[in-house]
Amino acid sequence: MVRIGEDTIALCSKAINRINIARYAYNLLWLGAGIFMLFLPLGRSFRETGALLALVGLILYYCGDYRSSNLKRFGGMIWPYVLLLGLIIFKCFHTIDLEGGLDTLWSVSYRSFPFFFVGIELARGKQKLKMLAFLFAVMSCYEGLDGVYQYVTGVDLFRGEPIRKLYADSFRLTGSFARVGNVLSISLVIGMGLFYVLPRDWPRWRSWLVTALVLAPGMYLLIFTRTRSSYVGFAVALLLLWVLHRGFDWKKILLPLAVGFGLAFFGPQRVTFSQVLKDGRITDLWPFAIEVFKNWPILGSGVDTYNPAFRSLGLVPSQDSITIPHPHNIYLQFLAETGVIGFATLLLFLMVYSLWFLKRIAGGLRQGQDKEYWGLLSFFGCAYMGYMATAISAHSFFRVWWLGLSMLVLGVTLGGCVWAEREKDEVRFVRSGDS
Repeated sequence: MVRIGEDTIALCSKAINRINIARYAYNLLWLGAGIFMLFLPLGRSFRETGALLALVGLILYYCGDYRSSNLKRFGGMIWPYVLLLGLIIFKCFHTIDLEGGLDTLWSVSYRSFPFFFVGIELARGKQKLKMLAFLFAVMSCYEGLDGVYQYVTGVDLFRGEPIRKLYADSFRLTGSFARVGNVLSISLVIGMGLFYVLPRDWPRWRSWLVTALVLAPGMYLLIFTRTRSSYVGFAVALLLLWVLHRGFDWKKILLPLAVGFGLAFFGPQRVTFSQVLKDGRITDLWPFAIEVFKNWPILGSGVDTYNPAFRSLGLVPSQDSITIPHPHNIYLQFLAETGVIGFATLLLFLMVYSLWFLKRIAGGLRQGQDKEYWGLLSFFGCAYMGYMATAISAHSFFRVWWLGLSMLVLGVTLGGCVWAEREKDEVRFVRSGDS
């Protein structure tokens, strides 16, 4: 009898220790993700530190309390991620440049892809979503203020980045990060969730005014980065937000469409249709990707081999450097580097997850089930859809920070949907127990 009691105490003590480990690990996960999000534009050291802390916290959390995790609830829906990751690993070995493939695999293995799971676990309730929206709003604000400082002084405050010349009469702001436009096109959308963070007893106009004032510096910097891909992504995110919250109506979207067409034909030189057609992406980089695909149509030339592949075909870009590493389009990049099979896998990954979370977010908003929660989550979902639009003409899919940020945002969106269904199930269980 005494022996049974001792065994029970030992088991309970072990379970408590595991739960305590999981609690501390979850805090470590949050610390790492927070460093990554908040200081992303300030340098690689912050991004690497955040990624490593988040990964360690994630592993320890799953070891300590996997049964309570969002991933456990996500269950069978993990297959598109596994399929995409498996394809990428395979194409890092099945490649015309094994050394480059292994280098890419190492870079994204701990600094990018784990953020999918980190994001899934971050989204555990409304307060967690509010904290994430707050962090993105703060990052957008301080980086925007740095852009204003850069405009006034000629260099940014943190790293001394100078203003860049585009044309004789045009300039480009960068803040502390040369590719800050693509960061802001995501962070500003999520930062709009600050509206729900502010005191609930405030009138709506005051909350929106404060939100607009906080995000105004970031919006200023986004505009003057003159990054066309960022404009497209930001516009798509805003349009989708409008549709989710107001419903689809052609009359409601005619004005933004008209503004877009007006800018394309009569706007600043950087964004006009005629200037876009002269861009090196249109004249060289995208056609080169098609040529690479024609030579390796089924499985592609291998991960991150766009440059050696087009050079092996004797192609030379007329506007960009011969060392250009990617076609500035993740869809054409996958077509060239992983063939029709990899391209289909990428589309499957994007479509399955985006349709899965859009259906749930739209349903939550339409049915009035805690509109504040689903409103917060809609900013994350639309930011990810904006990323998908930006990807048409932006970076390499395997650019470490961009892939990490996109995986984080996608994970939060999916995890938020899982958490909402989890709470709904718990409410049903309690009600059935009461009856």
